[in-house]
Amino acid sequence: MDQAWDPADCKPTASHLDFVPPSAACVARAYNNIRWYAGRIADAPYNPENWRERAHALFDIGYPELAIGDAYKASLLVDAGLDYGSSFGEAVRLQFGMSLWYRDSSSWDNQHSPSILIDRLLRFTQELTYDVIIHSLALLQADTDSVQVCQEALSKFPTNTFFSRCQKAGKDRLSSRRRKFNESGIPQSGVDFTLRFGRALMKPYPWIPAEYLQRSQLLLDGLSENLKTFGPKCEIRSSTVKPSPLLKIGSVEATPGNLGMFATKTIPMGGRVFLDMTPVGVTNKHTPGICGNCCGVLPTRPLSAQCCKTVVFCSPTCHRLALTHYHPALCGKDFSWLDAHAEGDPTNIPDMRPALFLRLFAMCIHQGTAHPLQLPIIARLMPAYTTDYPSSWSMHGNIVAPIQILQAFGIDVFTDLRYDTWVLQTMWWRAKNNFCGDLGSARPIVSINPFYSFVNHSCEPNVYWNSKNSTVDLKAIRRIRKGEEILTSYLSHNRMTKAERAVQLNQWLGKCGCARCLRES
Repeated sequence: MDQAWDPADCKPTASHLDFVPPSAACVARAYNNIRWYAGRIADAPYNPENWRERAHALFDIGYPELAIGDAYKASLLVDAGLDYGSSFGEAVRLQFGMSLWYRDSSSWDNQHSPSILIDRLLRFTQELTYDVIIHSLALLQADTDSVQVCQEALSKFPTNTFFSRCQKAGKDRLSSRRRKFNESGIPQSGVDFTLRFGRALMKPYPWIPAEYLQRSQLLLDGLSENLKTFGPKCEIRSSTVKPSPLLKIGSVEATPGNLGMFATKTIPMGGRVFLDMTPVGVTNKHTPGICGNCCGVLPTRPLSAQCCKTVVFCSPTCHRLALTHYHPALCGKDFSWLDAHAEGDPTNIPDMRPALFLRLFAMCIHQGTAHPLQLPIIARLMPAYTTDYPSSWSMHGNIVAPIQILQAFGIDVFTDLRYDTWVLQTMWWRAKNNFCGDLGSARPIVSINPFYSFVNHSCEPNVYWNSKNSTVDLKAIRRIRKGEEILTSYLSHNRMTKAERAVQLNQWLGKCGCARCLRES
């Protein structure tokens, strides 16, 4: 963020209908502040004021999800600074105190000791960080999170009337929205899901470096080589489906464009197209008797990792995928608290973000990835930047849990800016637009499959997939000719009108450009 980028490329992610895009003057001011405080964070990462000030600038420019990430880190630093037993509390007090002294040395009077003054001002800073978080949650329509954060803020600042008013307003909005949804006939599960999560528009951040917008030829060559083994009847090349508008930030284009999977041989009806196994298959309900990699049911004689007898696998392939891609980074670490949080969620709605982030972070660490966006399974994916359909968002799933996971891995989230909030959000958007799975089962599973993510949608597909775990078994609905693009359906079923299909597809595609939709236009 501290490098030069074009403010004209800013596309706000705030989803609230009352959000007013910032003026050019506001964007220019926020641009300078973001760059300035990004530099200050690099120099003094344990000063909560630097994170809080950047959060304010990000809020002003229309990025509330990033403002919450920075403000939450500021609050964590304040907690550490007030805890004299914290491992980095001394660094917080030192950097925070020095910034106060440089700003106004006269504040260091004889009436208070430095420790008393720093503690008092740290508490004041934390009160301001809650203010940023609550305002930002409103722009994301995250009323459930807002009520919970207000309650937390009131436990620390019980006399703050703004927090109490916001909590009451949040509860009132939830009640009003629930009543309206129920009156409209929306199923209760849909109402619960809508009220459980906030919403953020998927837009590219203007400071994303060019190398993270483009699929390298080396990456594509590696995909093609692997496909010879796992999908010898297929190849990846430019799609025939109507392409989305080309993403361009400044002078940088996201290339290549829309890719697809094509048959290199004729595939008979019912024939297997490919069997796509993946190291990124996760569940948030780890019951006994399931594979540690694909989440499938274990056979009578499963395989266990020699280093860790508590993790078992259903096959030699799953065992190899785990040991090659991520298991060594997880071995010996206890992340059962993620499952405990999922089981304690009163809404009983599966939020797969924490489990997905855990697996992706473990892969980054074990594989020594230079940057999370260069992790091959993520680098090959593209988010749905061209649609205005908001993506679900939650404070726990997108902010709190990822930070806690990184800290459990020993990563300093204040100094290691490879894992800045904008990076985590970009990872999530890429995963969200490409994962598949079943969230409605007793054991919800989602997966990012290396090859299936290149199979595009059509409202008249020629393949279908079935799976009892994270492995995608893709088979032909009809005879697929050599050179024909392999197309699946993202719809729950295809017996819908064009308007009904458009509603479901908007979150992935914007406007569908398949042959059926073009005919029906």
